[in-house]
Amino acid sequence: CYQTHNQSFHRGFHETSHLSPHRSKREREREREVETSTISSLSAKHSLVISTKFLSDILLQQ
Repeated sequence: CYQTHNQSFHRGFHETSHLSPHRSKREREREREVETSTISSLSAKHSLVISTKFLSDILLQQ
């Protein structure tokens, strides 16, 4: 459900981008900011998981 909603949203976004270039450019920049922040938060969580696993491995070895 979420996947199809996302695809339709992107399709509508691309369609409206032809109508108003200035607004679409600003929205595109905002989307890129959201994407980078999401990626950075995901990588932070990923590194946190790796560090906790690493620490647990060290504790198990002792």
